[in-house]
Amino acid sequence: MDTQLDDLIIRDLLVPLTNRFLARLKVQIDERKRENWLEIYLAMFIMMSNVRWIKDIVAMTSWKA
Repeated sequence: MDTQLDDLIIRDLLVPLTNRFLARLKVQIDERKRENWLEIYLAMFIMMSNVRWIKDIVAMTSWKA
Protein backbone atom coordinates (compact mmCIF):
# COMPACT_ATOMS: atom_id res chain seq x y z
CA MET A 1 0.00 0.00 0.00
CA ASP A 2 2.79 2.42 0.90
CA THR A 3 4.57 1.81 -2.39
CA GLN A 4 1.37 2.45 -4.33
CA LEU A 5 0.85 5.77 -2.55
CA ASP A 6 4.45 6.74 -3.27
CA ASP A 7 3.94 5.90 -6.93
CA LEU A 8 0.76 8.00 -7.10
CA ILE A 9 2.43 11.01 -5.49
CA ILE A 10 5.49 10.78 -7.72
CA ARG A 11 3.52 10.26 -10.93
CA ASP A 12 0.63 12.64 -10.32
CA LEU A 13 2.29 15.41 -8.31
CA LEU A 14 6.07 15.45 -8.48
CA VAL A 15 6.57 14.70 -12.18
CA PRO A 16 4.25 17.51 -13.40
CA LEU A 17 5.77 19.96 -10.90
CA THR A 18 9.27 19.00 -11.99
CA ASN A 19 8.42 19.41 -15.66
CA ARG A 20 6.81 22.81 -15.05
CA PHE A 21 9.80 23.96 -12.96
CA LEU A 22 12.32 22.86 -15.58
CA ALA A 23 10.32 24.48 -18.38
CA ARG A 24 10.23 27.80 -16.51
CA LEU A 25 13.94 27.55 -15.71
CA LYS A 26 14.72 26.89 -19.38
CA VAL A 27 12.68 29.94 -20.41
CA GLN A 28 14.62 32.12 -17.99
CA ILE A 29 17.95 30.72 -19.17
CA ASP A 30 16.99 31.24 -22.82
CA GLU A 31 15.98 34.86 -22.15
CA ARG A 32 19.62 35.61 -21.23
CA LYS A 33 18.67 38.56 -19.02
CA ARG A 34 21.01 39.75 -16.30
CA GLU A 35 18.07 40.20 -13.94
CA ASN A 36 17.51 36.42 -13.87
CA TRP A 37 21.02 35.30 -12.94
CA LEU A 38 20.46 35.04 -9.18
CA GLU A 39 17.23 33.07 -9.55
CA ILE A 40 18.85 30.72 -12.08
CA TYR A 41 21.94 30.29 -9.90
CA LEU A 42 19.90 29.50 -6.78
CA ALA A 43 17.66 27.05 -8.65
CA MET A 44 20.67 25.24 -10.10
CA PHE A 45 22.45 25.21 -6.73
CA ILE A 46 19.43 23.73 -4.95
CA MET A 47 18.93 21.10 -7.66
CA MET A 48 22.59 20.06 -7.58
CA SER A 49 22.58 19.95 -3.77
CA ASN A 50 19.55 17.67 -3.83
CA VAL A 51 21.17 15.40 -6.41
CA ARG A 52 24.27 15.16 -4.22
CA TRP A 53 22.15 14.39 -1.15
CA ILE A 54 20.21 11.67 -2.99
CA LYS A 55 23.43 10.22 -4.42
CA ASP A 56 24.94 9.99 -0.93
CA ILE A 57 21.84 8.27 0.44
CA VAL A 58 21.79 5.76 -2.43
CA ALA A 59 25.49 5.03 -1.93
CA MET A 60 25.00 4.56 1.82
CA THR A 61 21.98 2.27 1.47
CA SER A 62 23.56 0.19 -1.29
CA TRP A 63 26.69 -0.24 0.85
CA LYS A 64 24.64 -1.50 3.80
CA ALA A 65 22.55 -3.91 1.73
